[in-house]
Amino acid sequence: MENKNIHSGHRARLRQQMRNADLCKMPEYTVLEYMLSFSQPFRDVNPLAHRLIDRFGSISGVMNADLTELMTVNGVSEVTAHYIKFCSSLPKIIAMSRSKIDMHSIKSLEDTMRFLKDHITIGSKEEFYFITLDGKYNATKFDSLGYGSAYEASVDIRELVRKISEPTTAGVIICHTHPFGDATPSRNDLTFTQNLNAALSSINIKLHDHIIISPDGIFSFFNDDILVKL
Repeated sequence: MENKNIHSGHRARLRQQMRNADLCKMPEYTVLEYMLSFSQPFRDVNPLAHRLIDRFGSISGVMNADLTELMTVNGVSEVTAHYIKFCSSLPKIIAMSRSKIDMHSIKSLEDTMRFLKDHITIGSKEEFYFITLDGKYNATKFDSLGYGSAYEASVDIRELVRKISEPTTAGVIICHTHPFGDATPSRNDLTFTQNLNAALSSINIKLHDHIIISPDGIFSFFNDDILVKL
């Protein structure tokens, strides 16, 4: 006797619903259910989608949860947890890929801030990025360099200097996110910037700016004249 997926009719209706809908206006548990249907094609994942939303508060909370946290939810196997984390990384991968085309638009600090706002997704943890520049202020590289807790990025200055120290590098702009609150720099941000500026100056690389992006705004060390005082 042929085995049939008893949820196939529901899956077909869900696919049709997703095909014609504005996903941003769909209930979050429905979007999550659709995503989970690809990792567990022979199970009804609607209850699991609800459990995940209940546990982490939102689809954003689900996508930003750690693997171990995800696997504490009944019905989330290691494979499903890895699938969720893979899906959560796709926007960043796509943005980084698109940035290689868009880097040519950077000609000023205003361009830089616009570029960073367009290509950085603010997650639940602080993340750190950098843009290297040649002697004519042409962007040569945009990359990420680690993340930390919800309130502090973890960056090794020696590792950052190693990554940006290339023959064409004459300057660098660094950026990190504040997932919560405003973009005002913390005391640690100020100390880190001062130490990094000293390290870069010793190898003749100019720190053009340190930019902080938060859900509430953007802060520029250059525009606030902080770099001049370091």
